[in-house]
Amino acid sequence: MTKQRELLLWMRNIKIFASHKVLRWGVDNFYNRAGRTKRNFLEQGLIRRLSDFEKECKDLNCKDACYEANEKAIIDYLQPKLF
Repeated sequence: MTKQRELLLWMRNIKIFASHKVLRWGVDNFYNRAGRTKRNFLEQGLIRRLSDFEKECKDLNCKDACYEANEKAIIDYLQPKLF
């Protein structure tokens, strides 16, 4: 399993996470590209950035950007392509 896939599965399990948590995961798992991979996932629609209002509602007290995993998009992305 690739580090990119491991990171995506971690994001799916955590569901809501901050940028610093992704970087920490990258350090703990020897994956220096974790931040860039997160940005790629954001562009692909696999995760989405939470607004300040959403962060406040979910009681997230960090100044970092927070993200939410898009469960359906991740499942579709991880499914093997038949064609």
